[in-house]
Amino acid sequence: MNTKRTIQLAVVVMLAMGLNASATLVDSISTTDELTASGDWFTDGFKVAWEVSPIAGESDYRWHYSYEFTKSDGSPLTKDVSHFIIQVSENFTSDDISGGLEPDWYDEGPSNPGIPGPIWGVKVDFGGNSFSFDSTRDPMWGDFYAKDGKASTGDVKNYVYNSDFGEEVANVNNYNAPNALDDSDGILHKILVPDTIPEPATMFILGLGSVLLRRRRN
Repeated sequence: MNTKRTIQLAVVVMLAMGLNASATLVDSISTTDELTASGDWFTDGFKVAWEVSPIAGESDYRWHYSYEFTKSDGSPLTKDVSHFIIQVSENFTSDDISGGLEPDWYDEGPSNPGIPGPIWGVKVDFGGNSFSFDSTRDPMWGDFYAKDGKASTGDVKNYVYNSDFGEEVANVNNYNAPNALDDSDGILHKILVPDTIPEPATMFILGLGSVLLRRRRN
C-alpha cells in the first residue's frame, strides 16, 4: 500500500465531508441599516432571523430552513406578516421544497408595494410571525421581501426588504461566511435562502478524490 497516497485520499474525504456536514446556521438582520421598511415596521422596527440546519438521517430533503419575524428588539410585531417572498435559484422547482410551494417571478404591483425589483422566488402566504420548510438545496446569500396591509395610521403599507436587494453577491455560495460580500469585500445585507446542489467546491474535491483512487489502483 502506498502510504502517501492513502493519507492524501483520507484528507480529501475529510474535506468533502466537512463541506457537506455543516453546523446549524443562525443569524439575523434588522432595521434601520440592514433592512428597508415602511409603515409600522419602520416605526416599530423589524428583524428577520433565520436558522438553517442540515437534516440528519434518511430524507428526501437535505436542509431545514426556518425564519422568524419580530420587532428590532425581539418583541412581537404590531402587524403580522401576510406574505413573505424569498429568492431562490433560477433552476429551482417545486420538487426542491416541501409544502407544495411553487417558484415564480414577483415584481412591483398591488400585492407587492415597494418591492425594489423583480425576484425569482417562493411566496409563502401565512399571516404569522414565523414559518419553515425543507429543501434539497444548499444555502446561498439572497434577497427577501415581506408585506402586510395598511399601517396603523395613514394610508401607508407595511412592507420590508433587505437593503441590498438586487445587488450581486461575490461569495454567493459561501454560506459559512459571516456576511454576504460584494466584489470589493464590502458587506451586503442578505439572508440565507435555497441555492443549487451540489456545491461546486464539493464536486471539485470529490473529483480529486476519484483521481487519487484511480492513481492508487494503477
